[in-house]
Amino acid sequence: MDAGKKIHDASTDTDIEVPEAIFDKPRIGSMRGILNPNKVVDVPVCDLEFFMVLKGIPGVPKHDYDFAMLLTQPLNLRDTPIEYNPRRFAKLLATCAADITPFREKEARLRDRSIFMSLQRELANNLPLDAARYRRVLVKLEEIDRYLR
Repeated sequence: MDAGKKIHDASTDTDIEVPEAIFDKPRIGSMRGILNPNKVVDVPVCDLEFFMVLKGIPGVPKHDYDFAMLLTQPLNLRDTPIEYNPRRFAKLLATCAADITPFREKEARLRDRSIFMSLQRELANNLPLDAARYRRVLVKLEEIDRYLR
């Protein structure tokens, strides 16, 4: 599969360069079917940190919600817990995104408690946004900020 050299986010008019290494050694994840839960398919998965860059740029409430979830929701890849690396995320963000201003704007939205709490009302999702998740997002954003300075 050739994804091209860049992905363009129309909501912020920002280009995101696709690093060549993303496809060198992809991890393999498993997806269970929605209509047929007995069907499991193995799929190549890009780095979590690059996926977070793709969610960290767009100025759309759905992507804001997804980014908050990626920061705070426990994730598993083939029953192995995975957590993002804030240093790697900051490095990919700074090198792949033509401009990180849209990320800074997303960060400001997520730090604003009223905007953060309103995201769930705008979207139909099962996982709630609550005060505890808001605090965890703030901690994770501080981690990222340390590496973006």
